[in-house]
Amino acid sequence: MTIMNARAKKEFLLKPQHARTNHKMRDLVDQAVTALPEVGIRKSAQFLASMRVPLEVAVRTLVYPKRRRAVKPPSYGRQR
Repeated sequence: MTIMNARAKKEFLLKPQHARTNHKMRDLVDQAVTALPEVGIRKSAQFLASMRVPLEVAVRTLVYPKRRRAVKPPSYGRQR
């Protein structure tokens, strides 16, 4: 369970949540997600790998295409 103090929470909420700086990668991921129903996850993953999209980005976007714009808040609590 992650606990955020009030200051850390306020700083997190003030940061832009969906800032995309790499527009080329965004466009490649959009293409793969759009083609997903037609070609399947394997072909979409091969496409992203051939375009050198990082593995964690490819997995996150292909496995959870509807949650791909969700941003996970950083963990400010102590790790157990």
